[in-house]
Amino acid sequence: VPLGFAGAISAHRDAPLSITASLRTLGRRREVASVWLLNAIHVMVFALSATFLPLYAAMRGLRPSQIGLIFAVGSAAFTLAQVPAGRILERVSPHVLLAPVYVARGVVTAAVPLVSGFGGLLALSVVSGVVGAVVPPALSARLAVVTPRTQAVVAMGGFVAAADVGFFVGP
Repeated sequence: VPLGFAGAISAHRDAPLSITASLRTLGRRREVASVWLLNAIHVMVFALSATFLPLYAAMRGLRPSQIGLIFAVGSAAFTLAQVPAGRILERVSPHVLLAPVYVARGVVTAAVPLVSGFGGLLALSVVSGVVGAVVPPALSARLAVVTPRTQAVVAMGGFVAAADVGFFVGP
């Protein structure tokens, strides 16, 4: 897959002289920094769920196979929902969708303690996966709009780094 991008991205042409300076410059742009922050929050919510949901499910008496199935089905829902989410984002601005998506994700997360059985946790995992699938394409699309072309490679590097931070801070 990376070879498919060989003609579009060139390290010689697209990499800045100083990545640190470019990250600093981009970080001062409010819209770029907000996309990075939202990406970190999105991944942090997943990391928290991945850390504590199995513990909660085990406390409720679920078997390891059921817990694994909850994650597998939720992950499949997240993956499959990315295509329609991308199609929706071709017609609707990311600004319009992100706030409701984050609210819905918060509601789903807050509902976890209200559910104790396998079926309920499985359903919440699917809903969380479908709702959360909107976030990566929406944030990527927004980042592409607010970033100067000359800094796109560094902006996406910051985007991925923000996800890493969210993942490690989450648990």
